[in-house]
Amino acid sequence: MIDRAKTEHLIASAAQSIYEERGVQFPLGNPRDIQLYGREGALDSLALVTLIAEVEQCLDDELGLPLVLADERAMSRHRSPFRTIGSFVDYVLTLADEGGGQDS
Repeated sequence: MIDRAKTEHLIASAAQSIYEERGVQFPLGNPRDIQLYGREGALDSLALVTLIAEVEQCLDDELGLPLVLADERAMSRHRSPFRTIGSFVDYVLTLADEGGGQDS
């Protein structure tokens, strides 16, 4: 099982980097509550794709966890798992618990 705090830090760091590249100030406060995508999020769809790819790479490089995050299941959800850092972390942990989130 992967560590929630480490996963949250990894996603928050990747998001902060993308915010900075876009010239947007990264919100202060509890990282779990930071809006990434959607009505109140600062990321458009292209920036979200960049974030997802960066997180996939970091999970593999830093935690040895090769996950596919942007799959049909994620995209077909009524509420995006990428709306907030907290929902993103929850989604990563769910996939990790299920054995990697990759089709066999």
